[in-house]
Amino acid sequence: MPADSTANGNAMKLLWWIVGALWAVMMYFGTTTLNSLQDQVKENAKLTTKHESDIGYIKENIVSINAKLDLLIRDKYSAKSSSTTLPSSS
Repeated sequence: MPADSTANGNAMKLLWWIVGALWAVMMYFGTTTLNSLQDQVKENAKLTTKHESDIGYIKENIVSINAKLDLLIRDKYSAKSSSTTLPSSS
């Protein structure tokens, strides 16, 4: 009977060593994966901020171009309308 209890005790020790080793491996890979994901989130946030600022810059340029086109069109039509009007007879 004592031999059986020693074998059971050794099996339990071995089981706890295996569980401990698996836990350590899971914690290591879990931590490195979490750190990697956090780095990716930070990088995505930087890119998002950069893209948002680029989009703002592009919008400002579009507004500026539209304003310039509007002025050119107004100048063209005002010049056209003034050249086609007949002088008033008095």
